[in-house]
Amino acid sequence: MSAPFSPATSSGQGKGGLDHDLQVALHQAELAGQSEEAADIQSWIKLRELLRAKRPEAALTELEAWLADQESLAPPTTPSSALPTTAAEVRLALLNPTLADHLRALTEVRRWQQPAEAQAALAGALSHPLTRAEAHNLLGVLAAEVGQTEQAATEFAAALAADPQHYRALTNRAGLAAERQDYAAAEADLHRALQLEPRHHAAHQNLAVVLRQQGKRAESVRAQKKAQSLDRRQVDQRGRDEARRTVSGLNRLPRSVWIALALLLFFALFWMWGGSGPAA
Repeated sequence: MSAPFSPATSSGQGKGGLDHDLQVALHQAELAGQSEEAADIQSWIKLRELLRAKRPEAALTELEAWLADQESLAPPTTPSSALPTTAAEVRLALLNPTLADHLRALTEVRRWQQPAEAQAALAGALSHPLTRAEAHNLLGVLAAEVGQTEQAATEFAAALAADPQHYRALTNRAGLAAERQDYAAAEADLHRALQLEPRHHAAHQNLAVVLRQQGKRAESVRAQKKAQSLDRRQVDQRGRDEARRTVSGLNRLPRSVWIALALLLFFALFWMWGGSGPAA
């Protein structure tokens, strides 16, 4: 191709429609005044959106905040791997004691890792309905990086089966289609990705390439200008998420630790100021 095809990265939080069953459950909970059930579903939706936007650090912070507000943390006896469709199923999925570890695993995958190595690290994430789609998407990216295009296609398909609104997986699948010069399929996936997340920079950038390859120059220029506009406004959201996690981690330190730190600081200052006094 005449221009590089950009891998899908984060450019904003997805605003795609909710899964239909959960949308119905949320509406019913709100009508019935079931605020706790509605809040649980809304938390699940937010977590899904954060993962679609490649923000696992923010998702982990959100989950920890949700857990801190719960009166009962009894984990489900038999965690389900199916997508929840009711408020009760959402709550069981969020109370899964291994979910936080699965989110951490998503933050630790690196582009230089071999797919087999990452597969082992993401085994738990692949088993949970919240993290499954993003885990498959990451494995697809790693497979594509080392030229395993068939495996990459399988992983992106699995990601979309787990979450049809995973717009980064659509963008990545479009990349594979473009590489085999199936520009019509690539264009269709990119348009769908932009329907789900109009601010997705990589989708606009790649759409410009695909349109140019098909001779659609005016449309290509418009897509390129949109990508450039978004790129200028883009913020390193994951870096900000990591910084927030550092601060929130300090806020969660036990009181005894804070007391010990205060005493250490007091004695250090006392020593610096010569609290023992010079010898007579």
